[in-house]
Amino acid sequence: MKTEEIPEREKMQQRWKRAMRKPETTLILDVVPAYIESRDGGYYVAGTPISLESVIYQFKEGLSPETIQHECFLALTLEQVYGVCTYYLRHKEQVEEYLQEAERDFKRLAEQLEAKYPGLLRSKEHLRQLRERAANTQPK
Repeated sequence: MKTEEIPEREKMQQRWKRAMRKPETTLILDVVPAYIESRDGGYYVAGTPISLESVIYQFKEGLSPETIQHECFLALTLEQVYGVCTYYLRHKEQVEEYLQEAERDFKRLAEQLEAKYPGLLRSKEHLRQLRERAANTQPK
């Protein structure tokens, strides 16, 4: 080892120690924003009518949080979308279980509606297809 290298190494170590000193700004780490709330038997983005499922399904389809916010839910902030996605990633097993339960509830409701109003869901699907076809055939 050359003797000229030692002073340079010591200078770098001193610079590193100065850079690594305690920051002047203190962050409050014990305050965790609540991005999801339980309401009316479901889970929603806090303070909004937007369901947890609607954001998570977009995320699972491969949309980025930015795209979800800009193209799907303009009423949400990017922070809210990231908060919901982070919650999903951290609690994936529980959220997946909740989504499956919600899907079962939806199917059960659809069956009840079909039993009470035969043909209702087929009519609704037919109307949706007609609207989609009309939208695709209009001049742009």
